[in-house]
Amino acid sequence: SAVNVGDNACPPGDQDGITGGINVIELAVSDTGFGVGAPDSGSTEPNITVQNGAMVTLTLTNIGAKAHDFVIRCLPTPNDKGCPTQSCFAPGASLPAVAPGESATTTFTTPATEGAYTFTSDEPGDTRTAPNGGLTGLVGEFNLM
Repeated sequence: SAVNVGDNACPPGDQDGITGGINVIELAVSDTGFGVGAPDSGSTEPNITVQNGAMVTLTLTNIGAKAHDFVIRCLPTPNDKGCPTQSCFAPGASLPAVAPGESATTTFTTPATEGAYTFTSDEPGDTRTAPNGGLTGLVGEFNLM
């Protein structure tokens, strides 16, 4: 039988009652990891935290010796209500490979569904599967609150 999904059947996923905002984020990528902050800050904090439904302008600067890209993975949202089973950033949130010493900027709106979205560089050799099944290497989390 068909599932009738009403307008309110799929929760928007906002737990803190706050959405939106404008965020300008600098993200450096080296050959060993991501770091939030100016390219010369020496940051090794790979995680970004913003509100859901926020406007983000992200600049990725490659401070490494080889090209790296920026890809945000979808977040699984399993349910039996006929709602979407994953939440994804818009395709324009990802960036193609950036050459060493170069920067690229993208502007996008974060998804409505809160959670920790993994981002990586998926250039050859940038990530590998850890013994626990997760990813290691050039990996961070885009946390939507």
